[in-house]
Amino acid sequence: MKTVQWVNNPVNLRTILLLKILSNNINIKYVSLNTLFYLILILKILIPMDNSVRLSHTKVPEEYQFNFEGFNYYCTIQKSEFKKCNPIVVLGGAFQNMQSWSKHLEYYVQLADVVLVDLPGTGKSDILPHEYSIEFLASTLHHLLLKLKIDKIEMVCASYGTPIGIIFASTFREMVSKLILIGTMKAFPPHRRKQVEYSFETLSSNNMSTFSNDILEILMNRDRIDSIRRYAAVHKVLSKIVKNTNQDGKCKYVENSKRLLNYTPGENIFSFDAPTLIFTGEHDSFTRPEFCREIASTLKNATFTTIQESDHLCSNEQFAITNKLIAAFLLNNDLNAIEGINKVEIFSSN
Repeated sequence: MKTVQWVNNPVNLRTILLLKILSNNINIKYVSLNTLFYLILILKILIPMDNSVRLSHTKVPEEYQFNFEGFNYYCTIQKSEFKKCNPIVVLGGAFQNMQSWSKHLEYYVQLADVVLVDLPGTGKSDILPHEYSIEFLASTLHHLLLKLKIDKIEMVCASYGTPIGIIFASTFREMVSKLILIGTMKAFPPHRRKQVEYSFETLSSNNMSTFSNDILEILMNRDRIDSIRRYAAVHKVLSKIVKNTNQDGKCKYVENSKRLLNYTPGENIFSFDAPTLIFTGEHDSFTRPEFCREIASTLKNATFTTIQESDHLCSNEQFAITNKLIAAFLLNNDLNAIEGINKVEIFSSN
């Protein structure tokens, strides 16, 4: 039997032994006490007992490519050992892709399976001309869920992703358990519309430094720098992302922005029943708190609050608080118990 030779071999074979034991290919009764000591030591190093987040996020996400009406798009699925709620689908904002939410994923995977999506026009998916509406993107998401055979979801939507989430919840009501909107509004205020339109000009001139300043002026509140947590760090990261936007990303920014500028919510778009959490940073100067609150007040079952010391990019500036708030809402826990948020308001048609 070869097992005796393994036991008496030097330490460099103990890793092989560990793999053999973990794969049930060796009987543990043949292992010496000395080797077992090292085996336990290795296990302690590889699997810390208090690292519950990492333990459930060890599998590589599954990536899928689909095509809807001629447009390729992608998603990744991170399987979870937990089923505390329905699968969580995440739609990000401008200058974001699936990878932008990888850090958040470690929190969400503690609750359920997580689906990160690059719909047409985002990430590495195909460019989507602005003539294709937000409704088309909602239909694309429906196509994705049918392909994945997912019947009901929890939706987390940020900024550009929020109108898609609203239309999806309104059109495919039976599929949405809960909806979370981070930084939303019904339409662009006139001065913001002009800023976005002007950014097209700076982008066409390929002046990426000026373009970056234009975008940061829109998304971040420079008047409250001293009141916003991690402002400098987030500003630096976003500035680098925007300045390094490639030609594909430039086209997507223009087409997606034009799509938003052309977007007008229908009369019955806010009539869905799904419990909805709407929040943003208390210093958000883009989708201002009153804009978010306005939408919450029109819904049948909505909760509204703001996150302290943050602006439109609250999910980056107040990372932990954002994820605690989302988890608490999905699990029906008391939001008032969360430190770092302001008054929680409930809107109900009942």
